[in-house]
Amino acid sequence: MTDLIALLGTGEARWNYVSQLIDHEQWDTIFLITTAQGAQQFRAAKPCTFILYDENMKLPDMVLKLSEQLRGKAGFEVAINCNAGSGKESMALISTLLKIGTGFRPVAYTKENGVQEL
Repeated sequence: MTDLIALLGTGEARWNYVSQLIDHEQWDTIFLITTAQGAQQFRAAKPCTFILYDENMKLPDMVLKLSEQLRGKAGFEVAINCNAGSGKESMALISTLLKIGTGFRPVAYTKENGVQEL
C-alpha cells in the first residue's frame, strides 16, 4: 500500500472518477487537492485529507501552499493522479512533490484494469 494524492477538480464526472480511484485500491492515506468548495461537497467512501488551495492563486503561490500542507505528511513515495485536475493544478502538484523530496508514480483507474501504475 501507498499514499494517494489526487486532484479533485470540479464536476460530477471528475468526482466519480476520483471516487473509483479511491474505492478500487487499498491506500494508506488519501490526499485530495481541491478548493474549499470541493472539500465541502465531495463525499468519499474512505477517509480523505483535503489539501486546499484558492483557484485564483498564481502558480508559485499555489506550490508554496501545497508544500506547506503536504510536507511531512505524504510518504517517501506516493501514487498520484492528475486526471481530474487542470494543467495548472498538475504543474503545482508535480512541483510541490519535487520540492518536498517525495517520489511519485502516476496511477490511473479503468473499468477493465482497475487501478494501475502508468
